[in-house]
Parts: sequence; structure tokens; C-alpha cells
Amino acid sequence: MLSLSKAQTAIEVLFITGIILLGAAVITPYYLGNNDRAFILMQVKGAASTACSYINTGVVEEGPEYAPLNSLIKALNYTSPGCIVKGVGEERASGLMNVRVVLEYRGPVDGGSLEKAVAAFIVGELKSKNGVISENGLLKYGRVSFNVTVEAVRG
Repeated sequence: MLSLSKAQTAIEVLFITGIILLGAAVITPYYLGNNDRAFILMQVKGAASTACSYINTGVVEEGPEYAPLNSLIKALNYTSPGCIVKGVGEERASGLMNVRVVLEYRGPVDGGSLEKAVAAFIVGELKSKNGVISENGLLKYGRVSFNVTVEAVRG
């Protein structure tokens, strides 16, 4: 009788372990996908904030990472446009994550020029420091493919 109860206990332990492992296998990919999206949003917001801070200083620093922003600073005659990050959000469509950055600015700057310069800086920053790669015209981090759009509005 003693060996039958041990066998039953062993089977019960195996069954419970199987349920736990199956649950982990089902939940983990979902969690990691959400974690990747949160990381992307955080890094895009950080890069956009860095770009605005750099533009607002009105000082040109040599280096390839700042090249997209330097021409904008020179066009502004080294004055601050009062650029701030108003918001960063995401939209998902057919497996693609669209990250939208909204900037607010004052001063004599063309919104389209600001959008292009900041978008180029964000992409360069993500690719150089954060493990983001470019694949088929899209950016990719982990299992998430995404693109970044920047919208500049006068404040």
C-alpha cells in the first residue's frame, strides 16, 4: 500500500508541474512582447527628449549622432525654438507598432524641418545604443517591428 500512495503522489506532482510549465509557456511570450513594446516607447521618448534638449541649447557639437540636428540649429541661428516632447504613444496595426511622437515648439522654425531632424536623430539613437536593427525598411527590437513618426505643433 505504501508504494501505491507514493506512486500516486509522484503522478500528482508531475501533473501539477506540467500545469505550471504549460502556464509559463503560454504567458511568457505575451509578457515579453509587452515588455518589448514598453522598452521601445521608453527609448523613443528618451531619444526625443535628448533631441529637444540638444536643439534648445543652440550649441552645435561635432559628431555623426548629432548631424541631423546640427543643420536645424544652424538654420535657427543658434537660438532655442523651445522644443518639448508633448507626448509619445503607440498604435498597432496588422502586427506593426507605430510610435508617434508629438513635439511642441515656439520660435522661428519650420515644423517639417523639426520633424525630419528629430525623427532622423531618434532612429540613429535607437540603432546605435539600444539593440534596434533595421529590417525591410522597419525598425525591429526583439520580436516587435515598429516605425517612428514625429509630429511638430506650434505651441
